[in-house]
Amino acid sequence: MGSRDSHEVDGMLSGLLERHLIRRIHESSMGGEREYAFVHALARDVAYRQLPRAARARRHGAVGRWLEAKAEGHPEDLAEVLAHHFATAFDLARAAGDSDLAAQLEGPSLRFLTLAGEHAFNLDVHVAERFWERALELSAAEGAERAHLDLRLGEAALWGGRSAEAARHLELAVVALRATGDVRLAAIALARLARARDNLQADPREVEGLYREAVRLLDDDGPSGARVTVLTEWGRELSNSGESDAALEAFEGVLEVARELGVPEPPLALSLRGSIRGSQGDPGFLEDYRRALEIAETQGLGIERARIWGNLALDIGLVEGPRRSLEEYERVFAFEAPLGLALGYARDNRVVALVCVGDWDEALREANQLERDFAERSLGGVRDLLLVRLLRLLPLVWRGTDAEVRVHLSPVVDEARRGGVAVDVCWGLTVAAIATAPHDLDEARILLEEMVSTATTLNDVSLFHMIPEAVRVALRCGDGGLAERISGVVRGALPAVQNTQASVAALRAEHRGEREAAVTGFADAASRWHEFGIPYEEAHALLGQGRCLVALGRAPEAAAPLAAAREIFARLGAMPALVETDEWLQKTGLA
Repeated sequence: MGSRDSHEVDGMLSGLLERHLIRRIHESSMGGEREYAFVHALARDVAYRQLPRAARARRHGAVGRWLEAKAEGHPEDLAEVLAHHFATAFDLARAAGDSDLAAQLEGPSLRFLTLAGEHAFNLDVHVAERFWERALELSAAEGAERAHLDLRLGEAALWGGRSAEAARHLELAVVALRATGDVRLAAIALARLARARDNLQADPREVEGLYREAVRLLDDDGPSGARVTVLTEWGRELSNSGESDAALEAFEGVLEVARELGVPEPPLALSLRGSIRGSQGDPGFLEDYRRALEIAETQGLGIERARIWGNLALDIGLVEGPRRSLEEYERVFAFEAPLGLALGYARDNRVVALVCVGDWDEALREANQLERDFAERSLGGVRDLLLVRLLRLLPLVWRGTDAEVRVHLSPVVDEARRGGVAVDVCWGLTVAAIATAPHDLDEARILLEEMVSTATTLNDVSLFHMIPEAVRVALRCGDGGLAERISGVVRGALPAVQNTQASVAALRAEHRGEREAAVTGFADAASRWHEFGIPYEEAHALLGQGRCLVALGRAPEAAAPLAAAREIFARLGAMPALVETDEWLQKTGLA
């Protein structure tokens, strides 16, 4: 700090001491400097208001320059305080009509407001937004400065759950960054815009086009942090579209870029690679997640940590059951709330877990609320909204509420088909077949044939909890070959898949008349589902066991599993299955 600034600050402190408005506290931690405090907040306010605006502007500027010098090359540690003093000085100078002083203060004000936003971003998105919005209000920033602020405001709005606002900022950023020739930031802005447009239910082809353009911009750019970001988001999009091999290639590319740059593994890409490894049956995939969370925490990447944790909450349920997913979601939401985040995909995946554990009332309440949030706030993407609508149908179907199912079914299935993404189509067709089967088995069979055809190269493990029901429908159609093809839609060694295959194997054995094998298989499946925590499938396995025992003339043995199945179906309110169970109980002669 220059001698003029130092004298001005010293003079101000001396005058306040003489008037008994402040007192010295102790030596501060900042290089042995003395620290002072007002004797009362009223004294502070009165003293402050006695100074003319121009004098206040000079003093705020002097304090800012002094603090900047004391920061010794690390101004980010004092970014918020520096932003306050320089921006306040700028406002006061402009209000006092001192254009020369305002011109001197504009640069540091803009710089430290921007830096303060960067510093706050992974701690509280809303605080970061306020700094960046203030920078835009304060300055006539244009070109690269304005583009950078629009990009950062777009990202803050995106992770804060306001996709329409995010898209407006990001569209401006893309145009300006291209004009300035900053291909790296332009590519990041395009990738973020693609996410925002997806949340706004844009045509999937438009969304894909934005991602592809972002990747293309960096084709000849070489290794960079921007390439890491863009390839990670492109890989996430490929994974969500069911293109696992292409996504895995993208994530491996990200990790290679990091090695070339000599930086730690990018945690989000590492976790997303882990998710694909899990879907392919590699039980070691959780190690990728744990390492990714550790890296994100070490680097203070709050937003990435929340995104990784949200994905982990879903995938850990494939190994340890849906109740573990629900436990993790509670932790995720507690972590993300103070950061100002609103990650819609985590909320809709929580609905998946609620459906699986049999908390259907809560699942329906949450699904209805999410649909409103997605529509009103653009909180999630088009696929998030579609998933919620499909998930809402499952408890309604299983409870036999046909009138409500019929209202919602056709529009949702049409939407899934229009999207053209294999994962969406498979979900839509599976739910449609399950819902249609009670009324039209021929139509249900056609829907399942279409689903299997769509899923030829797809291994979407998230379908696991619907596969046994789809197989039951195929067998009711009398089509064992279709049942066999459906059973191959999900593959791998994860417990969720193995449980599914246990149920399917027992169903197919029963269909072939191999009832002794089926009894053993259903008992094994019931035990698996009980331990895993999916009561609807546990009850169906118990029902299957009872059916086969009755058919084998062992009715007394059938009573216990049938009674256990009845208790579960009654608790869930699964009326069609409950009616069937009661019919088999009657056949035991013990009901």
